[in-house]
Amino acid sequence: MKLKTCACLVALLATVAVLPAALAPGSAAFTKRAEVAVLTEPQMGSSQVGHLGYAQKVSVNEIKGAWANISGGTAGWVFGGNLSDTAPADTHGFDGLPISASNTTASAAARPLAADSEQYAGRHGLNSASSDLNWLARNATLRPGELQDFLKTKKKGEYQQ
Repeated sequence: MKLKTCACLVALLATVAVLPAALAPGSAAFTKRAEVAVLTEPQMGSSQVGHLGYAQKVSVNEIKGAWANISGGTAGWVFGGNLSDTAPADTHGFDGLPISASNTTASAAARPLAADSEQYAGRHGLNSASSDLNWLARNATLRPGELQDFLKTKKKGEYQQ
């Protein structure tokens, strides 16, 4: 009996929590991630036709399960969890954070991690940024212009719009 009740509750929550209630065909929505993938089909693993940046307004054309077919910018399918029916708060950075990285301080960046974070890093082999940099210096080689090509393609750094 308990298993049947639990299964019913799970099914009810799954149908209620798929998309925010206000996302409906004909409504406007806003992206709420720094980069939202726009896909050809409403399923993970389908081809990406483009991406949208943070707080971009789109029109919802169709809802299919947890997916929304959108237009405005790049047309295609996006996961509904990446959309909001309300515009995100104004931000300063291109990444949707309240401040840009250039506004942080050196002292804030130099602060040690909390004990729990140090333990997590140790368990996952992430203990030392200096060892990461040493590995990178030994193993990574870039051909001339490769970094600039990457930044242009991904629209990062000075190539952000």
